Amino acid sequence: MAKVINTRMVRTFHAGPRWPWLISLVIATLLAVGVSAFSATGTQAQSSPSALTPTPTPGARPGVGSIRVASCGYQSYLNVSPTTVAAGGSVTASGSCFDANDTLTFWLDTLYGTQLATQPASPPTDSSGSFNNVSVSIPADTTVGSHTIFAIDSFGDTATASLTVTAPPPSATPTATNTPTPTSTPGSGSVTWTSLTTGVPSTVSLYGVAFNGSGTVIAVGQGSEIVRSTNDGMTWQTINASNQGSFDLYSVAFADASHAWAGGQAGTLYSSSNGGINWVPVPVTDSSGKTRYPIIHGIAFTSSSVGYLAGGELLDQMLETGEIFRTTDGGMTWNLLSNVPADEQWNSITFNQAGVGLAVATNGDIIRTTDGSNWTKVFSQSYPLIQLNDVAFTTDGSTAVAVGDNAVILRSTDAGQSWTQVSPPSNLSNLVYLKGITFSSSTKGSAVGGTNCTGCVGQTAISTSDGGATWSITYQNGATVQAAVSRTASGTAGGYFWRIGCDTAVCIAAGDAGTAISTGTVARLQPRVYVPFVVR
Repeated sequence: MAKVINTRMVRTFHAGPRWPWLISLVIATLLAVGVSAFSATGTQAQSSPSALTPTPTPGARPGVGSIRVASCGYQSYLNVSPTTVAAGGSVTASGSCFDANDTLTFWLDTLYGTQLATQPASPPTDSSGSFNNVSVSIPADTTVGSHTIFAIDSFGDTATASLTVTAPPPSATPTATNTPTPTSTPGSGSVTWTSLTTGVPSTVSLYGVAFNGSGTVIAVGQGSEIVRSTNDGMTWQTINASNQGSFDLYSVAFADASHAWAGGQAGTLYSSSNGGINWVPVPVTDSSGKTRYPIIHGIAFTSSSVGYLAGGELLDQMLETGEIFRTTDGGMTWNLLSNVPADEQWNSITFNQAGVGLAVATNGDIIRTTDGSNWTKVFSQSYPLIQLNDVAFTTDGSTAVAVGDNAVILRSTDAGQSWTQVSPPSNLSNLVYLKGITFSSSTKGSAVGGTNCTGCVGQTAISTSDGGATWSITYQNGATVQAAVSRTASGTAGGYFWRIGCDTAVCIAAGDAGTAISTGTVARLQPRVYVPFVVR
């Protein structure tokens, strides 16, 4: 309802000398009426100081007229219960003296900053401008301490309530009983998955995972988060520092048992020379001194000195260009390869022990190299294009499998020279996007992913024991996704496992909201350890 504002209008009279007494009478009458109206009604606290509220007329909507003026004193009221709540919990809100028959929104700490979810959505006020029993959710990442909740209606009436937020209670350790029984259909490889308690904050998603072959595993994710285990995921430490920055890390890889690399948004690249304990930022600078800022989706090293970054850059906020960078001096310089197709961004890159490399793209292309410098397109799609997200060799290097959106699986038995499409498990929905794949032997491997649609099943793993010829579902978390999840959708549990890594002992998949599953023992996080980066 629009506010009614009194507007005083002054009419100009063309009066001759015969009517001075009539002009004086009219002016005196107008002034008396205006002063009386102003004294009776005043102004609302939420209105502009120059706005005047008229005396309500019979039949006017309550909340604007007599209810707000006489009973509320031009002030809206908000109460929440309880006044102390753990992050991730909810409070019950009630209020009065808002606009009648209107809808409300709730905000944390500042108006139009962080909007709070409510049940019901867009809670209404009644005919008196009041509401009751509105459930207001407090985000799980809310900092511990004092906060303010704002309630505002579409009329602009605002009220606040104080709230104290405490740390969320510790989560119970998931057990294998929460994991679906593995299927026994061909290709399953008798894989049993167990949920990990990684201790990563619930709003932090993990996008990359890598093993060094000697028990150390590193996972990276949102806000440059890095978590590390030295015993194949049995226990974990979170490595975080103030100078890490806030860019997401999408990929991590070991060049050898000691040297690790992690990369992500806006050219963010870190290296470690002690197995992931300490990290230093590294610019993506070529031999001429030019620095670039690519999105790094994939990292691969063929030795401690030769490595590759796969990704691309965003041009004019719309067009994407694919890029692969190569180092031959251990990451001191990164030179852009000139003969790589630049149609779309490259989402993953991998090499086998013979030095054959493969990369997959957003538009479904696959390129191949035998020397690291010269790349040839070996697979392309016709419309509709299906995005490919990851590619991996079997440990003997002869077979390669690429996975992508809509449960697509492509397989090569000649080290990537030719490709055929493989059927996914018959009971796997084509709404499942496969995001990561790895092999732990010449025959055994797993691919992971999930869904981003409301009401669909969540995180998923499929496994093979015949080199990717057949596949079976070996894990689905059974939960339905409550909202669409993407790399930029923070804090929504359920959607995807983004990547998976293996060594000879265990495989671990990492995903949204800090979730992870393992073929090994349930993990327990050690106390959070903050290890400062070493800045060169």
